[in-house]
Amino acid sequence: MLTEEAEPGDVVCDTELHNLKVIPSGLVVESPSRLLTAAKDVLGKCKEQFDFVICDAPPVVPVDDVGLLAPHVDGALMVVLAGKTDRVIVKRALEILSDARAEALGIVLNNLHGALPYHYDYKYYR
Repeated sequence: MLTEEAEPGDVVCDTELHNLKVIPSGLVVESPSRLLTAAKDVLGKCKEQFDFVICDAPPVVPVDDVGLLAPHVDGALMVVLAGKTDRVIVKRALEILSDARAEALGIVLNNLHGALPYHYDYKYYR
């Protein structure tokens, strides 16, 4: 879709959930950031067909894609790896999102099992 070689109907794949569709990333390209300039049209086409459109994007801090995607999305949900992602990086990522005028909708903290001290577990309070 980003290279204008396909329409949403050509690349949308069903999943095990009846109301969840996925568009796989496709082939690796030499300059992915150039493809993001087509994001506005692609997201517009997807928004016409679906109630919600979720874009999986690269990490905010080391890659500049957020500046290209931000104007075309309603908000950003950041995924943070518990016990690994430094607070400074999270803070910087939120600053970058703010500078790009992307509304930070929230943070998903994953990999909690084994990443936090034992007293953060529900078993500790039983």
